Amino acid sequence: MALAVALSESQIESARRMFASMPRWQLAESSLVKLAEAMPAFDLQACLVKTVAVNSIFGTQVLATMRMAEWVHKLLGNGRRQEHGIELVETMAALRPNEGDKPRVFTSFAAKFCHFFVDADRYPIYDDAARQALKLHLGKDYREDPKHPYTSFCRNFETLRGMAEVTAKTRDLDRYLWLTGMYMRWQKERRNNSKLRVNEELLNLLNAPSTEFAALLDAMLPTTLPRDFKEVR
Repeated sequence: MALAVALSESQIESARRMFASMPRWQLAESSLVKLAEAMPAFDLQACLVKTVAVNSIFGTQVLATMRMAEWVHKLLGNGRRQEHGIELVETMAALRPNEGDKPRVFTSFAAKFCHFFVDADRYPIYDDAARQALKLHLGKDYREDPKHPYTSFCRNFETLRGMAEVTAKTRDLDRYLWLTGMYMRWQKERRNNSKLRVNEELLNLLNAPSTEFAALLDAMLPTTLPRDFKEVR
């Protein structure tokens, strides 16, 4: 089998270098890494701090942060986090609502929590931008299961890694998928004159890229995507 759109190690490396030119995004990720090092346990206090951090930095729209922290503590507080597989994300995401509340599923929150605080290699970051990039590369081989969105996302993630024959770490492939998906969103919403739902720091770089950033972006993007950016010297 061949990918619908090819992916190379050099594209992923360009994405890694692009990320290195985004100080705000670097600060966000490094802060979560330091928090994981400073509070490795999953007692209730640590779960609350980690829940608030992920929710605030990524805007994952968890309003009941205390209930979510209690739920995370129930799942991970026994100290045996390595026993869990990828099903942990969907279990964590299904926060039980209060009586009368509509059920909500917080897959984006749970995936990011598990990525930064449980195992970065085992749990890739789940978001709409990454899914769009996966669909681009896999084409007809992309598989989606609405009942198990994270499980199917991970399968697609590993299918891409295997078919592309790349050895990049999960976090580096994450960054490539996010940047490519965000670029695709930026293209589409500009053409449709829609409100731009793109990370502010990345949006500024796409609207007025330096020569260096434009070169990295050109090297990262799949050949099938138009180059709609103009470098600023």
